[in-house]
Amino acid sequence: MNFFSIGSYLSVDTYLSVCLLSYSIALSLMLILFLNIFKKNKNQLDMFYSKFITICIFFNVSNMIACLVDGNQSEISYYIVYASNFMVFIFAYIAMLPFSKFYISYLKQKEILVDNLQKVIEVLVIVSILMTFLFTMTKSYYWVNVNNLYVEGEWFWVSNVMGVICLVPLFVVQLKNLDKFTKREKLSFLILIGLPLIALVYQLITTENWYLFPVATIVIIGIYIFILLNQSHMYYANKMELEKNKNAMMMSRIQPVFLQESLTNIKNLCSSNSKVASEALEHFSYYLRGNLNALTNSDLTSFNKEVEYVKDYLFLEQIQHANHFSVEWNLEVDNFLLPSLSLYIPVHNAIQFGIAKKVEKGKIIISTIRKNNEIIISVKDDGVGFDLARKSAIDFHHIGLRTVKKMIEENCQGRVEVFSEIGNGTEVKILIP
Repeated sequence: MNFFSIGSYLSVDTYLSVCLLSYSIALSLMLILFLNIFKKNKNQLDMFYSKFITICIFFNVSNMIACLVDGNQSEISYYIVYASNFMVFIFAYIAMLPFSKFYISYLKQKEILVDNLQKVIEVLVIVSILMTFLFTMTKSYYWVNVNNLYVEGEWFWVSNVMGVICLVPLFVVQLKNLDKFTKREKLSFLILIGLPLIALVYQLITTENWYLFPVATIVIIGIYIFILLNQSHMYYANKMELEKNKNAMMMSRIQPVFLQESLTNIKNLCSSNSKVASEALEHFSYYLRGNLNALTNSDLTSFNKEVEYVKDYLFLEQIQHANHFSVEWNLEVDNFLLPSLSLYIPVHNAIQFGIAKKVEKGKIIISTIRKNNEIIISVKDDGVGFDLARKSAIDFHHIGLRTVKKMIEENCQGRVEVFSEIGNGTEVKILIP
């Protein structure tokens, strides 16, 4: 029989299995393409899911080859049937690793302690793979008869038991921490872990496996839907937190003490230098208007508008600090958008935690350049600096930078970098693609 003339001996069940496998492979490929081509922001859950679904594709391809070649009378078919079925066992166990990492990564987000869970899963997977090698060599899991047909061995049920054992730790952790999950999360994980577990147990009892294909497809789709729902929830939660932090930052600047000091300085200038007082009052009114706009506007703002707001703030600070610092502007790029306060917060920190603590006159350099398809905004001061190795120092000296970092990451897909050294000042870089 020609190896490629496979249609004549395939049963209806085999045709059905091949159709289901083809659908699962096509679906998996579409999801991987979407994650790796169209989705810009990928997190750990996306990464583990991509690995899981890639292994599932290899599993399904091996299974399809096994179905198509099973019973083919060519000489090479014997080896292909043996090898393809062996890879089905192996890929099934390997898929447990990214699946468990996906689940454990989510548990850590929920602050659930799972220190040794991944190691337990890895040990169980390694044992399962070693047993597959041993039981395949002894034809205990399966063997191929003289007609090149796959036949389950007397110890085949052990392979399913090992699959159940690999899933049980995840299911137990799920049940022990039910109170820490929402109703949607409980249902999602009970389906994602419970459905394969039930399928494996059912196969132990009935020795039927046709339903494993739709179960695998449901799990693949279920995980993807869960990722989308989870990321949507996280997006809106982060957005609310950003708004809250931004409002808190702005309200901290509109405190009676700051307003009183600014107005007192302007009042004193009225008697000594009315022209400067008038100019200061104008900057003060623009500064307050900028605060209100930042509180009410959640959209991106133009960089030029942010610069004008910062200049109003710097004018008031120079009056308050008796021109204890100078400002240098080197703006090569200014036609772009960014979240409100993204420039203001680094400048504010440079004055309050850098320049203000310096005895000599200080200097702040604010610059923008375009490099390697990125816009780089730099706020550099020659203040007292701090030790980057000390987390407490970062939290204290750069209060608000966490908010800027989240705003830049969420709204611009950019990043924030901080460089500092005690006695040599600090530089904050905002990089926007």
